[in-house]
Amino acid sequence: MTIFATPHLHGRGLAWARTTMKVKGYAPDAEVMTIVRTTAEGGKIVGAVILDQIGIHNAQVHVVSDGSRDVLNRAVLRRVFNWIFEEHELRRVTGTIPADNVAAQVMALRLGFTFEGRIRAGAQDGSDNIVMGMLASECGWLED
Repeated sequence: MTIFATPHLHGRGLAWARTTMKVKGYAPDAEVMTIVRTTAEGGKIVGAVILDQIGIHNAQVHVVSDGSRDVLNRAVLRRVFNWIFEEHELRRVTGTIPADNVAAQVMALRLGFTFEGRIRAGAQDGSDNIVMGMLASECGWLED
């Protein structure tokens, strides 16, 4: 069994993420790095990293998983952050996380994101969002 990340399943990856996250959709320019687990029976999507609202130096990042603990292994993280910072040549990425999703906030901090603020009543349901950011210069997942 192997887990790998690929940008080549764009439509399937976005559809899977949209269904898993129960969101209406992403910006038209959204790109996805789909995370796939391969077995003898074939491949199964187990996660996705979406870049949304891609600008010259910044993009929104969304991480979606099926809940498996091994989805974001070191090889996948290196591939994902290389895709974000090297292939897209971004200076930074920004993530917004629901304020009540402490597990996602802890995960973001462990990955190297920094707490940047709180958007009061910024979520669709009127709850707060936490803003987390990472600069390319701070990313510990890029290969030298």
